[in-house]
Amino acid sequence: MIEDHAEPADDWVKQILAVHELPYDVIGGAVENGVDEVINRAAYFCDFGRYGRPFDPGPAKYVSDVNLSYKREALESTRSTWEFAYHETTVHWDMISKGQTLYLDDRPVVFQKRRKLTIFGALSERVEWGRVFAETRAIRFSIVLRVIYAAGSPMLPPLLLLRSFRHMWRQRLTVGRMISTLPVVFLLLCGWSCGEFVGYFAKEPK
Repeated sequence: MIEDHAEPADDWVKQILAVHELPYDVIGGAVENGVDEVINRAAYFCDFGRYGRPFDPGPAKYVSDVNLSYKREALESTRSTWEFAYHETTVHWDMISKGQTLYLDDRPVVFQKRRKLTIFGALSERVEWGRVFAETRAIRFSIVLRVIYAAGSPMLPPLLLLRSFRHMWRQRLTVGRMISTLPVVFLLLCGWSCGEFVGYFAKEPK
């Protein structure tokens, strides 16, 4: 499974099949930034920084649906979760609850290429995706827990910015690229935080 903005490496199919020889139900691959512009780098590190090489392959808490493959048994066991609408987060939560393992491997690679991305478009996405994430998460929460998580939303931008910096450092981004990218990352993370705040008080995901 890839998305329309993800360009697979020439050996993507070969590598996916190779990783599926391992005894894991869900295989996630590496995601690299394919457009070296400030807004593209910022959006990439907000979304996919943890999937950028180099990293050590192994069981993971998260894999991205822009570079993903399931064993049929894993999909069939969670059919009721995705049959009418697929949402990566809820499907993977369901799989994990059934004892299945998410596995992240650096061999299957896709390159994220969004050449027409604008800062307004990226910010709008952050707000919307943050809201949907919180709505999905909050289904299982009491009203008290929703209030607690909403109150903590303003703390997210600095915490996630530090995480993004660590991913940049691990991927050996140049100092100049870090300096130009981090302020835009912070802006996008503020949008995500606002979306999460709103989402914790919504009744159900749209």
